[in-house]
Amino acid sequence: MAKIFNLIPKSIVDGASQWYQFVAKTFTLALLFGIGVAYTDLNAVLAALSIQYVLIVGAVVLGAAIGAGIMGKFVGFYPIESAITAGLCMANMGGTGDVAVLSASKINGINALCSNCFKVRRSFDPFIGRIAHSFIFISLSRGSH
Repeated sequence: MAKIFNLIPKSIVDGASQWYQFVAKTFTLALLFGIGVAYTDLNAVLAALSIQYVLIVGAVVLGAAIGAGIMGKFVGFYPIESAITAGLCMANMGGTGDVAVLSASKINGINALCSNCFKVRRSFDPFIGRIAHSFIFISLSRGSH
């Protein structure tokens, strides 16, 4: 609220912005590596790795990026940026995935947008899962007669 009503001096805002840029450029790779090593069970990843898994993950990521890019173009956004923010940030593993996607695409200034995309997607997961479950259940129950 203080920022909205210009209660913070411009020198403080500029200093905070410069600090954010410094931290984002300097520590991103180290944070990604550290978080990846600390929180990823490589044995579980290697055990789950199969050609089917890779194909499914690739299809989801590609579909999310292409779909978001097309919809972004349809509503007047730049298709590449909408594919990155809405598509890839929605299909990753949360905050760490957002940082990885945005670092790889060299657009670190929109972390909040990616965070919101992820939260919106997470809120739709139970709803979409319930609809998919209903369709599958109805299809299976009709096919068994």
